[in-house]
Amino acid sequence: EDNSASEHVLALRSGDIKTMTESAKYVHEAIAHELRRVRKGSRGLKSPSSNVYTYLGAILDCLACVGSHPDITLNLVSSLHLCAQMGKAVRKYLFASDSLALVMKSVKKHKQNPDIVLHGFKFASLLCEHEKKGPLVVRLEGGLKRIIDVLRHESILQYSSVVTQTLQLASQLIRKGGWNKVRLLTRNRVSFVKVLLSVGHFYGNGKMNNEDIGVMMALLPVLERMPTVV
Repeated sequence: EDNSASEHVLALRSGDIKTMTESAKYVHEAIAHELRRVRKGSRGLKSPSSNVYTYLGAILDCLACVGSHPDITLNLVSSLHLCAQMGKAVRKYLFASDSLALVMKSVKKHKQNPDIVLHGFKFASLLCEHEKKGPLVVRLEGGLKRIIDVLRHESILQYSSVVTQTLQLASQLIRKGGWNKVRLLTRNRVSFVKVLLSVGHFYGNGKMNNEDIGVMMALLPVLERMPTVV
C-alpha cells in the first residue's frame, strides 16, 4: 500500500494529464477510506496515518498547476474536503498551507461546475467553522469574491444544494469577520446585495418546494447580518 501511495504521489506531480487523472482518483479513494477508518477508530487509531500528509502535499502541488481539467480538480478539491473532516491536526495543517487559496482559485476557474463549487465551499466552510476569528479575516476577501462570482450565474442557481452551501459560507464569513471589517464589501456590497436579491427572486417565484425553502432559509441569515445599503 505504501508503494502504491508513493507511486501515485509522484504521478500527481508528473505533469502528465492522463496519469494525474488516474492518480487523483486513486488518492481520493484512499483518503475516503482513511476518513472511514478515522471515524471508526479501527485498531484504536483515531488519527490519520502519515500517508494523509504525504497525499496532501501532492494534492496541493497538483492543484497549483493542473489548469482547467475538471475531473482532476474535482477529485483534488473533494479530497481536501474529506481531509478537513479528519480532525484538528489536519485542519491546522490545511489552514497553515495555501489550500484555501488554491481551492478558491479552482472555484474561480470552474465557477459553473456545480460539483467543484459545492466541494470547494464545503471545504472552506469547514475551515471557517473551526478557525479563530483573527486569522480568518485575512482570508475573507477571496472567498466573498468567489461567492459573488458563483451566484451571478443562473446556470448555478439551478442547483439548490450548491446555492444553499454558498449562502451558508457567506453567512459564516460575515458572522466571523464582521461586515465592516471586510474591505471587499465596502467596495462591492451593492453588487453583493443585488446578487442575493436575484437568488431570492429566482427561488421565490411560484410555488416553492423543499429545495427552494432550504435556499430561502439559508438566505435569511445573510440578509439579517448585512447593514442597510443606501
